[in-house]
Amino acid sequence: MQYELTTIRALVIDFDQFEGGIWVGMCFKKEGQLMGRKIPYGTAGTTCWDFVYVHQDGIGEVEVIEGVNLAIEKIGVGSGSQVRTVQELQSTYEYAIDRRKEQPSPCGPGLINPDAAAERYFSLLQFLK
Repeated sequence: MQYELTTIRALVIDFDQFEGGIWVGMCFKKEGQLMGRKIPYGTAGTTCWDFVYVHQDGIGEVEVIEGVNLAIEKIGVGSGSQVRTVQELQSTYEYAIDRRKEQPSPCGPGLINPDAAAERYFSLLQFLK
């Protein structure tokens, strides 16, 4: 079986020590945009990032491109998942991109519908200090 990996771009936000090792929390990026979702709250909705925690053994090669100074108080967690292998990370990344090809649903009570598309992209600029 052959498996071709795509370059995954992500912003690393967190490191956690749990049983079994270190987990790296990251938010995927595509073309400079962060992957997140709008959560119904008030009239405009709350902007939240989607995180994936990767076990230290599942990261593979990493290249640091740049460091950024984030306004952490502006960041909410929209969804979270855990993966242990590079293949699981790749699959999660591809699924996230496919989900964001759908037209986002309006942020409101309709997002309770399981078929609603809450996933979308956000500019990193709105979260910088």
